[in-house]
Amino acid sequence: MSLKLRIILVLLMVWLCLYGFAQQDFIGTSSVRNYSRSEINAGIQNWGIQQANNGKMYFANNSGLLEFDGVNWRIFPITNNGLVRSLHIEIDGIIHSGGFNEIGYYQEDENGFYEFHSIKNLLPEGSNDFDDVWKICAHPDGMIYQSFSQLMIYNNEKVSVIAAPSDFHLSYLVNNNFYVNDMEQGLLRFAMGNLFPLKGTESLRGKEIWGILAQDNQLLISTASEGVFIYDGNSVIPWDTEVNEFLKRNQI
Repeated sequence: MSLKLRIILVLLMVWLCLYGFAQQDFIGTSSVRNYSRSEINAGIQNWGIQQANNGKMYFANNSGLLEFDGVNWRIFPITNNGLVRSLHIEIDGIIHSGGFNEIGYYQEDENGFYEFHSIKNLLPEGSNDFDDVWKICAHPDGMIYQSFSQLMIYNNEKVSVIAAPSDFHLSYLVNNNFYVNDMEQGLLRFAMGNLFPLKGTESLRGKEIWGILAQDNQLLISTASEGVFIYDGNSVIPWDTEVNEFLKRNQI
């Protein structure tokens, strides 16, 4: 074997070893970037996340509305510099947000800053003390702000209110149908300005519901500690899958 060929083989072996070590560093390593609180310069808790059509990420943060463009973080305060519990971004970029006894929307000005516009003044008398707003959904009948005590439906510069029969837990928008769980009356569907009991779901009354998803023409309803159920429009039955037994033992 010639000296030249030997040198080439040695260099090839060295390159393979170095390449192998380099590749090993990436095995099992996730491509997750952690941002410290000092980088973000905002509250430590985020309650909602949504991406706008401009590609930027927006967070319902303890310090207000938090924006991230991939490089820079900016915070935009809500009324009284309170926390933002929920958000929903419309196609035109308006960001509906809710906090403690506050509802309204953020709108971007000509300088790229977001200003919060409260619509709390549109609430009927006696409906101003609603605590935190936990969910916001865009429904055909209007933007629905949900707290534990009431629903507030914003449409055409007016806000109508539906009080909870007892205490609302959480709400979900599935295929443009709005469902809210009342801890005494159970699952209710919002339609035509009213709430209607969901037929056949009486067995779920009093249970915490942490998720509702569409599956074909049915709903998958997740409870906190009794697993997942299938609702076909008339009755609920346990989801027949091995993972459901695991979910019963481990809170959803």
